Amino acid sequence: MKIFTIKQLLILLLLPLFLSVEIYAQQKSIWDRLPDEVRDKNSFKRLEWFYRQRENPDGTFPIDTYYSERSKEIEKQKQLDLEANDFQLQWNKIGPDGILSTASSPHLQWGELSGRVRGIAVHPTDPMTVYISVAAGGIWKTTNAGGSWSAIGDTLASLTFGAIAIDPNNPNVVYAGAGEAMFLFNTTIYDGRGLFKSTDAGATWTHISNGFGTVTHFSDIEVSRHNSNIVFATLASGYWHAAFPTNEGVWKSTDAGVTWTRTLNAGDAFDIIVDPVVPTKVYAAMGGGLSSAGFQVSTDTGNTWTQSNTGLPSTGDIDRIQITQSLSLLVPASPVAFYAIIYTNAFPVSDTRVYKSTDSGSNWSQISVGANLGGNYGSGWVDQGFYDLCIAANPSDANDFFTGNVELHRATDGASLNVQRVSPGTSAWNSPSHVDIHKIVYAPSNTNYIYLGCDGGVYKSTDGGTTWSSANKGIGTIQFYRMASDPNDKDNMVGGAQDNGNFRTTDGGATAWNFVTTGDGMECFYDHSNSNNVYFATQNGRLYKSTDGGASTSWIFSTGGSWITPFFQHPTNDQVLYATNTSVYRSTDAGSNFNVIASNAATSDNINTMAQSKVDPNNMIFAASGSYTSNGDIKVSTDAGFTWTNVTGNVPGADRVITRVVTHPTDANTMFVVRSGFSAGNKIYRTTDLGSTWTNVSGNLPDVPHNDLFIDPDSTNNYYAANDFGVYRSTNAGTTWQREGKDFPFVPVMDFDYVEIGLNRYLRAATHGRSAFETDLDMIIPVELVSFAASIVDGLVELTWTTATETNNMGFDIERSINGAKYEKVGFVNGKGTTAEVQRYSFMDKAIDGNLQYRLKQIDFDGSFEYSTIVEVDYTQILSYELEQNYPNPFNPITKINFTIPEDSNVKLIVYNTIGQVVTTLIDEVISAGNHEVLWNGIEASSGIYFYAVDVSSLESDKSFKSTRKMILLK
Repeated sequence: MKIFTIKQLLILLLLPLFLSVEIYAQQKSIWDRLPDEVRDKNSFKRLEWFYRQRENPDGTFPIDTYYSERSKEIEKQKQLDLEANDFQLQWNKIGPDGILSTASSPHLQWGELSGRVRGIAVHPTDPMTVYISVAAGGIWKTTNAGGSWSAIGDTLASLTFGAIAIDPNNPNVVYAGAGEAMFLFNTTIYDGRGLFKSTDAGATWTHISNGFGTVTHFSDIEVSRHNSNIVFATLASGYWHAAFPTNEGVWKSTDAGVTWTRTLNAGDAFDIIVDPVVPTKVYAAMGGGLSSAGFQVSTDTGNTWTQSNTGLPSTGDIDRIQITQSLSLLVPASPVAFYAIIYTNAFPVSDTRVYKSTDSGSNWSQISVGANLGGNYGSGWVDQGFYDLCIAANPSDANDFFTGNVELHRATDGASLNVQRVSPGTSAWNSPSHVDIHKIVYAPSNTNYIYLGCDGGVYKSTDGGTTWSSANKGIGTIQFYRMASDPNDKDNMVGGAQDNGNFRTTDGGATAWNFVTTGDGMECFYDHSNSNNVYFATQNGRLYKSTDGGASTSWIFSTGGSWITPFFQHPTNDQVLYATNTSVYRSTDAGSNFNVIASNAATSDNINTMAQSKVDPNNMIFAASGSYTSNGDIKVSTDAGFTWTNVTGNVPGADRVITRVVTHPTDANTMFVVRSGFSAGNKIYRTTDLGSTWTNVSGNLPDVPHNDLFIDPDSTNNYYAANDFGVYRSTNAGTTWQREGKDFPFVPVMDFDYVEIGLNRYLRAATHGRSAFETDLDMIIPVELVSFAASIVDGLVELTWTTATETNNMGFDIERSINGAKYEKVGFVNGKGTTAEVQRYSFMDKAIDGNLQYRLKQIDFDGSFEYSTIVEVDYTQILSYELEQNYPNPFNPITKINFTIPEDSNVKLIVYNTIGQVVTTLIDEVISAGNHEVLWNGIEASSGIYFYAVDVSSLESDKSFKSTRKMILLK
């Protein structure tokens, strides 16, 4: 158990020891009792928004529930993947793999941005190979100095990592410590779950939990260059609002990480260094303001420790400390120096200072006295050492070192630190990298290479720190809050994310998205009648408008509302906009003016979610949990927001923060509320009478916080839930649910966006840590469709399809589109109910001149339905034989093969593997003249190269035709 000093108790304003339960319940939350200096910072507000809505009403986190549920869902997903389940959605990444700073941004030199990087490890002999650990984004690797990155370890028990290290003697061995460590306001969930080790350069990982306990927050890991069996790790908890873990300190392993022993049990440990020359000397940095804080030295390989603080501040003022040593094995005669950067949480004024030792830490002296080592955005210096703090010395030059806090500082004389900015800049916007710096690492084999981790990702210098550039290309770790699509062009998208503002893409995410606004990007949407008009919001209801598709913006209004303030457009009147705080605001002139139409409509809190029916825009609903009130108001309006009826008491279930309210796409009286927090079976509720009565549709959803809900307008029994494990789908209106996780990491999904353009329907999922994904909803079919083909036979279109299994299948509507027009029903074929046997179907349709597209609308007995893939034929005169390249190619697992024959013929179409073995025969029959399309479902085949060959013999002449093409199945 951590022991607190008087100062720490005052900082946390902890309750008296003997307060009764009743009195405790009446006290302010610890979130509210922190000093304003911390509460006013966006770095605090981001954490508060994410964690506070997830805690129980008493301020606790059910850690065991979270990890138990996560483990169960991971195993379920593995089983679904093994079964090659065709019910799963196919997800594709759409970025951002980087947000590009543009000429309109105040930080053009920042280049491409990604998510928060907490740990960096550089290969001992190759400065181009780097591993990074990302907050909520997992582990990533590059082999070309950041030219491209690959995610590794997406199925690990944690996606938040605070430290990563490479064995200097065997670079294939990599250690990753789960959980971030900060001085103030760490949390007890969504963080660490132990240590992970790879022995194959990150391809696979082993989970190590021996000794560390349930929850971990790693600050550093170091492998001894003298003996790879000796590994050290430091853990810190900072100040907690709900619990205090007991695993802080310095840990040691003597068997390459298999087992661990704590050798320094004295509070928060933030840094560890093994002396590169003397194998038995180890140095540790201890914080927390405890009596053990400061610089600790071991001369027996970390078994025992001695404090060495001469010249450092008093231990009560050492709240967080990071250390670095300048000693190069490349330059053996180089001078030795230690530097320590110390953050003191002395409210109301915090302070960061740097100290230097030239005698291995026996004596210290403050350097660069009086320097402000935080950052300045133009309105004064701020210090965030409780959140971002680091230091790194040039191994080859003891006088050259960098510090990181809000901004980057450098000294080249061993004494005087200067803020690093791009000329002629005078504020943090002119920093060479994104602000909020967490880690700086020199490449061991070439000190010209330096890597920097910050809230904007990873940056590099290849000239010893003189210049810096973004190294974020390909890192998809953006922490979305919201996203939206252009209703007229699916490739146009906008988004809002933590610490990276608003941004946009015009190429479907194929390249980096472009910066739009600074701050924390929130709600955003396109004008449904004019896509040049795009609306954006940043934190607490600062609203912006663009009239050029998002290339530039102008401020239009501020509400001072919730961290994420509702802001949206009327579904049919493009001039009407809504925004909120405790009141409801409306603009009737596209944002030029806003007026209150319902003053203090919410009495419990700021409104944090609001929705308006597209069927009847008079019907609206909101929830008010903007300050994380677990029993906030839920109110309904039937006059477009002017008056509101309180329906809070009608909604069943335990009190938890309402994260989203949703209206039904086809029923004006049906609405939904979505709950965060932990309470089994208490996630989603539906009303069909404007809030008078409610039905629980949580079904078998996991007991984790839920964030959004989407109802498919073309198949209204299909519900999609966004929660902290990903996306779940119900095909029976919420009775049962299944994770739709094929190719989707276990990461919180914050927002859904749906776009329907022509014949295409896309659902997009914005994650908080792994950017965004999309799926084509029309690619889903709830029976296992083996093949679906269309061909011309005697002036008719013949459709044939085969299913391998069917469940609850009433039948198939046959729908046709002519030359891209709207689909129309042209027939119906009865299904076979539930069967595990192969079923074959056919349907004849009159051929009409032009391009004919067909799809199957498979309908269950309960009324739910799904669409198949589309097949097409062109009804024109056929003059020659042709075998076309399959599409898509590569594919997974379904592809289309088209061929053309000018005369009725015997046709064989066979798929072969690379050694000539027959994989499957798709056609072996008489086929009439025309254009033909066949689907091959390679679900049973393994990844690899295949060949498909057609052999045609005419029945009307002596003509024959043979052709072979290659295709690639890539799973």
